[in-house]
Amino acid sequence: MRTRVSEVIKQLQGRPIEAELEKVFSLPRDADGIYWNLQGGGSDGSFAYFVMVSKGPSETALSRIFKVSLESWELVKVSGLLSMNHANDLVCDSARGRLVVSHCDVHPERVSFIDPENLELTGTRDIPQRHYSLAFDAEKGLYVAGKSRTYDLVLLDEDFTPVRELPGVEGFVKQGLDCDEDFIYFFQTGPDLNWIFVFDWDGAPISRIKVPMVGESENLFTYGDGFVGAFNNNEGRSADVYMMRLKEGCEG
Repeated sequence: MRTRVSEVIKQLQGRPIEAELEKVFSLPRDADGIYWNLQGGGSDGSFAYFVMVSKGPSETALSRIFKVSLESWELVKVSGLLSMNHANDLVCDSARGRLVVSHCDVHPERVSFIDPENLELTGTRDIPQRHYSLAFDAEKGLYVAGKSRTYDLVLLDEDFTPVRELPGVEGFVKQGLDCDEDFIYFFQTGPDLNWIFVFDWDGAPISRIKVPMVGESENLFTYGDGFVGAFNNNEGRSADVYMMRLKEGCEG
């Protein structure tokens, strides 16, 4: 059985952890006469889904979702134009066979639901928790939300009702979330490094993983014994996706 990333983190707990990056996929940021920024992304274990959002005011922003095979890193399908504001995070709700997109800024209480097969919008909903990012664990039947205007996290039930708030740790620019049965993973961008903050399900800090600065971090998801992370390229020409494998690092 393939090693899970949480097992690697447990083995390295108490020591500095770094990620080694290998680029596996890129998306052009200038296409169809529109300049795009990568925002939300997630995975159902077989495919990755990335949201590109048009540059400009979030009120009128357009989005496209790109579906990519994790086995071959080939593009499988591209959605039509969607309206989901900043679309800051995307999570795969495996229990209901849907993608859930966090609108983030203009409507921080709003989510959109997307069919993962045809990448079409199936509905929108305003939920009780204002948020900017989402993760989901099917075994626990819980979403994790990044609470708007804070570093705190909120656990939501399957109907998006808040059930518990977890105190966060202040850090850098807040980006996407992911989780598994052991840990919650919070991606952040610093001035010269990106970071993955790891918490247990009680909100206790476990580790802080150093990630090289290859661009502004946007989203991540667990994949085997590491992560997949997506970034807007520093030179602005592409959105790049990397495999991120963990190793013992150096202090600092």
